[in-house]
Amino acid sequence: MQQASLRRELAVAYRVQQGFLPAAPPDLDGYEFFDFYEPAKELGGDYFDYVPLPRGRLAIVLGDVSGKGISAALLMAKLSAEARYCLVSEPTPAAAISRLNETFCGNRWEDRFVTMILAVLDPAKHEVCIVNAGHMPPLLRHPSGEVEATGESIGRLPLGVASGIEYEQATVSLAPGDMLIMYTDGIPDAMNVAQKFYGTERLEAQLRGPANGVKDMGQRIIDDVRRYVGSQAQGDDMCVTCFGRLR
Repeated sequence: MQQASLRRELAVAYRVQQGFLPAAPPDLDGYEFFDFYEPAKELGGDYFDYVPLPRGRLAIVLGDVSGKGISAALLMAKLSAEARYCLVSEPTPAAAISRLNETFCGNRWEDRFVTMILAVLDPAKHEVCIVNAGHMPPLLRHPSGEVEATGESIGRLPLGVASGIEYEQATVSLAPGDMLIMYTDGIPDAMNVAQKFYGTERLEAQLRGPANGVKDMGQRIIDDVRRYVGSQAQGDDMCVTCFGRLR
C-alpha cells in the first residue's frame, strides 16, 4: 500500500512538473520551433522554457540540473521561476544570467549546480543573443548542411558554482533556413546495449543531412537516438529545443 501511494504521488508530481514546461512551441511569424523532453525517471532535472520579452523578443532557455529524481526536479521548479524573473527584470541577457547565478550560490543547494544556455531571439533583426553557463554550445545548422558550434568563447561556469561571475553574451545572425539546436547531455551520453555513447559526432552527422524544416530535424534527432539506444534503459534526462528562420 505504501508503494502504491508513492507511485500515485510520483504520478501527481510528474503532472505538476510538466506544468512548469511550455504546453506548446511558440507561434512566431517567420520562425519554426521544436522541443522534446523526456526524463529518465518519473521526475527529471532538465528544463526548457520560452519567455516573451519586451520589443518583441523571445528568450529560449535550456538547462540541466545536476543529479536526477526528486531533488533535481525540485531545483528545476525553482529554476523555472527564478529564470523568468531575472529575464524580465535585467537589461541584458548576460546580466540576467549573472543575477540568476547569485540565486543558486547559496549553501542551501548542497553543492548542486545548473548548466544553462540562454538564446534571446530578436525576430525583427533576425539575431540571436547567446549566453552560456557551463553548457554544451548550441549547434548552428546552415541550409547547406554545414554545422558549427556557437558561443564557445563566451562559456562560463555553471550556475551555483561560484559567486560574482560576470557572464558574457555573443550575437549570431540567422539567415533564411538557418536553425539553432540546443540540447542536454542526455542526447550525446545516450548509451546502447554495447555501453557506447551516442556522441556529438553522430548528432552533428544527423544535422548535416537533408532536413524539411525545424520540426523534421528535431524529430530526426530523437528518432536516431532511440534507434541507437535500442532496448537499453534510458540513463539520463533528454531535452532538445530547436528553432529556425523560415524566410
